[in-house]
Amino acid sequence: MAPEVACAAILVTGAGSDDVNGLYVPTGRKWHEAEIFENDKLCMLSREPHKSQKTGLTSYGWILGQDRKPMYAVQSEEILPPKSGWKKFTGQVPIPAVDPSDSLKAAAETAALAFKDQGNALFTARSYKEAATKWSRALSTLEKYCSDSQVRATLYANRAESNIRMERWEEALLDCEAALVTKPSHDKALLRAAVALRGLKRYGDAIAMVQRCLELEPSHYDAKVLMQDLDRLVTSEQPEGRRAVASKPQRLRGDANVSPRDAKDVNHQKGLEAFEGYSQMREKSTEEVPISELPYHKMGLPQEQLDLMDSFFRELRANKKQQAKSQRQELAEYELVKNEYRERALEDQALGRAPTPMLESYEEAPALKDDELPLTLTAPKKPVETDNIQISADEKKEIDDLFANFKPASKSLGPSGRRSRFQQIIHEEEEEASAAEIRAMEELKKLQRTRRGEPTRFEQAAGELYCWWSLPAGISARDIKVSGSGGEWLTVSVRDVPIFDRQLFHQIKGDDIIWSLDAGELSLTLTKRERSKLWDQLGSVSEMQRDASGRVIPSTIPEPMSINDRLAKFRQMVTGDDGEEPRYEDLNDQSRQLVDALRRFEHARATGDQNALALAEHDLEELGRVVV
Repeated sequence: MAPEVACAAILVTGAGSDDVNGLYVPTGRKWHEAEIFENDKLCMLSREPHKSQKTGLTSYGWILGQDRKPMYAVQSEEILPPKSGWKKFTGQVPIPAVDPSDSLKAAAETAALAFKDQGNALFTARSYKEAATKWSRALSTLEKYCSDSQVRATLYANRAESNIRMERWEEALLDCEAALVTKPSHDKALLRAAVALRGLKRYGDAIAMVQRCLELEPSHYDAKVLMQDLDRLVTSEQPEGRRAVASKPQRLRGDANVSPRDAKDVNHQKGLEAFEGYSQMREKSTEEVPISELPYHKMGLPQEQLDLMDSFFRELRANKKQQAKSQRQELAEYELVKNEYRERALEDQALGRAPTPMLESYEEAPALKDDELPLTLTAPKKPVETDNIQISADEKKEIDDLFANFKPASKSLGPSGRRSRFQQIIHEEEEEASAAEIRAMEELKKLQRTRRGEPTRFEQAAGELYCWWSLPAGISARDIKVSGSGGEWLTVSVRDVPIFDRQLFHQIKGDDIIWSLDAGELSLTLTKRERSKLWDQLGSVSEMQRDASGRVIPSTIPEPMSINDRLAKFRQMVTGDDGEEPRYEDLNDQSRQLVDALRRFEHARATGDQNALALAEHDLEELGRVVV
């Protein structure tokens, strides 16, 4: 019997599969003399045995899994899960950090703070829904195991701000009320409650919330600005509203330097007509935060994950700057066209020509007087008499040469021209998308024809097969369908193109197929029905076909496998990473012959026996003459 080891909780952080992270508490059940732990996402942490088929000995390890699928595991004889040495199975990188704790309350608060920091990073990236989910997990953890934590007020207030950004006014108000129950003097909760009430058009209650904030801190700038906005709304909807509430000078008497007119000016300057949350005002007035100062840099994440997030935010900021630049350029071009039209209208009027047709998007120009015209156009020019002017052929040629390099000015686009250009752009984008889809279909059909759809990369262990197909750009998970029939047939379809649809080399367990799509590569994991059986390839070896004249069709001739390739596949199976090594007794006759010949070859090479080495090489060559 293993000794009892006390462990109140286990904290798991940093895992690439997000559900695995969190606080694991004992379930009260034991498995192989160790406690079973579980988190809020029903992920299990348990001690599991492993019996070696080669030695017959049983060793132990710990597995982090969900829905009976191992996501991360570590080999250890300890009665508690170790902190290091974990490896990825079906989970995502990075590998989690596992930290047992003898204090449930301390571990719960640490887990909540980790979720809080992750939520802050997501909020900074404008992922409000995902941020609210993180903060909800933090609150759930604290409510169960550390209900007196002061962090709860901050979490409720943060989640309220996310709900405000998503215009979920009722949820935001409930979060603010919960934050105020924990900490009645929380100024952000008071102001966010006022914003939520304003969204619900409960202006009286919103004003009461702001007044509570001003009573706690009379000089609170954001509260004063929000009060001015609420007063404006009440006045615009209810003409007698000012009589029902306290006057503005009384509410602002805490700061004699701020008058109602000054506050209103600030209101207009800050753009509070679309007051989505008072903290947005701060965002507009502050400079761009450096990438290195974003919250996720303080969460203890691995460097490669930090680099990935840095790259994401740099690209996001670059896209925003490019969009802003494009908008400024469009406005500038619009002003140029507008001015060009007006100048042309002035010139037409001065020269007595018919007015230029109005453009739909421009306002009608007022009638102009002579003294309003440009100086160069105030006095009409007398017509020049050209009948009596004579020029020589050389002078005419000189004039023609002078203007030969000048092109006529291009006409500005009117509304119809802009519409046609816009339609042309849409048409070009549609053609580009159609061409990309055609290219993807051609690549998929090429993948289907190449070696009858065999994977781009194929590896195996004693009990499992690993296959990879490199797919064209633009393929998503919803475009992929994978199905098995009785463990003998496998179908892999991408956009209804069966890139692999035939009988397998050997049988698999048909109900144990795992696949995923990552960076344009389809990954497939299959479980062998017969362990330690060597697969030369994924699909069965097809028979050669002949045409009407009896000649072999070249495309049906299987590719020969060299002995080096076959040995590489065999070594790969023996040293596979599925946790078990095949026994000699479990191998089939062909694999045993290969092992025996390989042993003779290695022994002859080690002893320097050239005759034995030549015989062993001959045997290996004979065994290698297998086609796939």
